[in-house]
Formats: sequence, structure tokens, C-alpha cells
Amino acid sequence: MRGRCLSLALSLTASAFACSAASAASLQMHHAWLGGNCDPQIVETIDAPVGVISLSQHIKNWSPANIAGIPLWIGFNRWESDNQIWAGFGVNLNFGPPWMKGISSKRTPDSPVSGGDVDYVEQDQVLTPVRLQVGISSVHWYTGDGSCHQAPMEMWVSIGTGGTAAAPLGGMTQTASSPTPTPTPTPTPTPTPTTSAWVYHGIGDCLGHDVGRSSTPAPDPSMCRPGVTTAVCWDAKTYINKGENSVWCTYKNVTVAQCNENGPNPARMYSCQNAPTPTPAPTPTPTPTPTVAPTPTPTPSSTPVPTPTGTTSLSKPCPDNAAALELQACHVVAKPGATIDVPIYLLKSVDLANLNFEVHYDAAVVKAAGKAKIGSLLNGAKEIFDSNPNQPGTVKIGFAGTGGVAGSGVVATIPFTVVGAAGSHTTLDVKDTSANTASGAVAKLLLAPGDIVVAAPPPPPPSPPPPPPAHVFTALDALKALQMSVGLLPPDMTYDLDKSGQITSNDARLILARVVGH
Repeated sequence: MRGRCLSLALSLTASAFACSAASAASLQMHHAWLGGNCDPQIVETIDAPVGVISLSQHIKNWSPANIAGIPLWIGFNRWESDNQIWAGFGVNLNFGPPWMKGISSKRTPDSPVSGGDVDYVEQDQVLTPVRLQVGISSVHWYTGDGSCHQAPMEMWVSIGTGGTAAAPLGGMTQTASSPTPTPTPTPTPTPTPTTSAWVYHGIGDCLGHDVGRSSTPAPDPSMCRPGVTTAVCWDAKTYINKGENSVWCTYKNVTVAQCNENGPNPARMYSCQNAPTPTPAPTPTPTPTPTVAPTPTPTPSSTPVPTPTGTTSLSKPCPDNAAALELQACHVVAKPGATIDVPIYLLKSVDLANLNFEVHYDAAVVKAAGKAKIGSLLNGAKEIFDSNPNQPGTVKIGFAGTGGVAGSGVVATIPFTVVGAAGSHTTLDVKDTSANTASGAVAKLLLAPGDIVVAAPPPPPPSPPPPPPAHVFTALDALKALQMSVGLLPPDMTYDLDKSGQITSNDARLILARVVGH
């Protein structure tokens, strides 16, 4: 784990971004999930300098519920130092220009089976030094009571940057586990008196680190407990989560100070204060950890399948899981006046040989800053690609090739310049107008919109207080200074005109000179 910044708050400053960004770094992660309630996502931070970045991944007890697929249950959160914000977790390293360029990737076996082992390797070219949060998690889903559940699996990950190869996966120690213990009767612990409560901390957002949820407009008092430090709550009226338009709270294992006030879904934020220390229960007799048998994992019910209307909810993780062939825009936060590159993803493609599509936006918020650039999913040798950004509010893009495109990745990157004021936003609606397979059959695409939110700039620093008005001396002040010099009045250093540190007859003389003008 050499060259790695171990702890990184979301309020990271641009200067801190330089941490070991010019040297090679490596990272190894390992975790075992044995089912039951959800473990928090395991997150580490690594800096990638310009050069080749390599990734190796091994999963035991793979689940077919993972429909994004490459890599499997691992996400990468990219820090944008210019915008002072994390860009959001994605499913692979290939962010596209100007950060990354894909070199190679391979999954073995190509078509995994439920409960089997899966290996994945990837290499990308880092074009600009980039800071990454690497997160690993198991298949998880929520039930109707708001509780989170996860599938049993085990994962190893190794990453090398700056041309350093990913370390071998063997021999890595397990960092944590989440076994489901065999229930045994235990005495009911005596409740510990507590004054714990949720304290309101203003409006903001907090990406990642979820450890629970509730269908309430304010935090559930029972969730204020050790391991849960922050709550973010949407009331579906004043504050709406664009990814889930309902009344609910999410709970985090990071502090409010580590959250982002300019996040994509601002809501009321609370911190858990004076959380009690629970009375420990008697230590149960250790029992062997059961061997996990492969079991089918239910598809998460909380992830809606986007419909082809282009009107589904915004601000999803990008790229999100796709049920079938899907064209997907991203959620982006940008500063007023910034020029940004917005990726458009093509997911779950099997044999798509040509595609025309349009991206519609509000020209009062952003404007196209030039032609779209070919994405990493298209290799440029087999496909021809072009775009037309000349109609305000619409970018038209097309590609064609002799063979079908397979896989998931960025199909195009559109440059936009922000022209709207802070607080404004535009939907990025996608629409396909022509799509065919290599055999000429019409291809049907799901469409998932994105959006661009213009973040408010930080408030200006407070102005220094005005200097106190200068004292206007009179002949009476000269007399006072003389009386101070002989001890008839206590000294007042306002009268110390010669800056000697004491009041003397010389100060009385200087005051008289001021009064008479010489």
C-alpha cells in the first residue's frame, strides 16, 4: 500500500490533491461477506500519476444479480480538484478523456455462473494525475421495512499505478467479515440511559458510506447509535432526491464535516450526538464459521429499470446497472463558467453496429463547447464517428461500423460550457433515432437521462472591520496629557504621540502643535 493517502475527507482542498500524485502507488483490498445485514462499503484512496494503471480482481461466489458486470462490485470515485467534489462511483476505471484511456480488459470466465469464481484484469492509460476512492461491496438490496441485505461473496482486489503491475492476489489477509451468527439465547442486556439525539446541521449532501435508511422525513431516533454518525433526509416537497422521489432518510458512517454542501441532492443533514455505549452482552461460546453455500441472490428491488421515454429520475450513479441495452447520460456538478466533459454511456451492448442519438439540454444553463469526442467503447478503427453541436439545445451524434460493438463503456463525451447561474440545472435527455445490429435488425435501447447542476461558489471571505476613527485632539487634550505626565490623571496611551510607551510633557507639546497647526 505504498504511496497511498489513507484518509480523505470530501472537503479535500486542491492543494491536498498533490499527495503522492507524481509517484507510483499500489493498493490491495480483501473482504468476505457472509450474508445477513449489509456491511458498509470498504473504501480506500489511491493517487494515480500519468502512466499505466493495472487492476486485478478475484471474486468467490459470484452472483448473477450483478448486471453491470465489469468490474464486478467495485466502484471508483474520482476527485475533481477544480470543482472540489467527487465525481461519483463508476463501474470501471475507464473514465474517458481527459483522465483515462482504456488499454485492455478481460473477464474469466466470460459468462460466469451463479456461485462460481470470477477473475477480472484491466489496464488503462492515465492521461492526467487523478485521485481515486476505490470501493468494494457485496450484492445488496433493500426490503420493504428499509433494512439492507447482502449476498455471501468474497473479493480480492489489487491495483498498481505509474506502470507498477498489480500485486499478486494470493496471500492477502482478510480485513473484515460479516458472518451471520447462529442464534443463541442470551440474557437481555440492561438498557443504558442515554441522551443521544439527532442534531440539525443545515442543508447539504453526502455521497456514499450508507449504513441504513428509513421511510421518514426526519431521522429515526433509534438510528442514533454507535457506527451511525450522519443522517440526510428528503421530505419530497422542499427537498427532493432526484434518484428516488419519496420521503426517506439515509444514514452514514462519516461525519457531517466529511460531507459535501454542494452535492447533487441537497437535503436536511443531522449528526448523532452523545450516542450511548451499549451494555455488552455476555460473550457467547465461539462457534465455527459456517461454510457459505452458493444461493441465488434476488435482484435488488430498489433499482428501477429506466424506461425509453427519457423522463426517468435523475442523479443516479453513472454508469448505473442496466437491465438490457441502454444509452445513459450522467449526473455532473459544475461551477459557473466552467467547461466540462460529460460522458454518455452505452451499456450491455452485444452487437450494435450503428447508432444515431440526440442529447437535449437547456441552452440557458449550458452550451455545447464543440463537437462530441469518440468514447473509449468505440475503438476508432472499426467505427466511424461524428457529431453536430450547432443547434442550441441539441447535440446529434452518430457512429457506424461493419461489426457490432460489444460491452459497456463511454460511447461519446460532450464538452459543455456552463452559462447558467449557481443553483440552476438542466436535464440531459437522450433519444435514439436509429439503431441496428450487424445483421441490420432494429435494436431497441433503454434510455436514462442525466443532468448538470450548477454549484454555488463558496462565499467570499468576510471584509476586515473598518479602522477606528482617528482621535481629534483639542487644547484640553494637551492639558490632560500634561496632567497624566505628572500623575494627576491615569495614563491613556491614545495620548502617546511620540510612541515612547509612556505619557510625558513631550506628548502634551505634540498635541499643542497639532491644535495650533505647527
